[in-house]
Amino acid sequence: NSASPPSARMRAAAASPYRATGWLRRTFPVSGVIEKGSPFAIFQGNRRQFVLESERYDLSEYEGMLVGIAEAQGPFDRPGVRVRILLVDRLEILGKE
Repeated sequence: NSASPPSARMRAAAASPYRATGWLRRTFPVSGVIEKGSPFAIFQGNRRQFVLESERYDLSEYEGMLVGIAEAQGPFDRPGVRVRILLVDRLEILGKE
């Protein structure tokens, strides 16, 4: 069999109940992306994984917390902008700074 085994990262991602996990923090404004309010993103270390939007949650209430995005639509790309956007339907608090 010439197929290589999946990497540890792929196995971990497949086993996770979350679409994404990381620290929810404010991110720099992205013109034409965020329609209202301050933009928030989920970070792993200093790397922004996704810009988050939600009609269900006030994301400012979760700022500085380690969260898991349990249900979301996307990721969506916006033309002319290099960001991936998740529309959060359900998130869980995993920890606090």
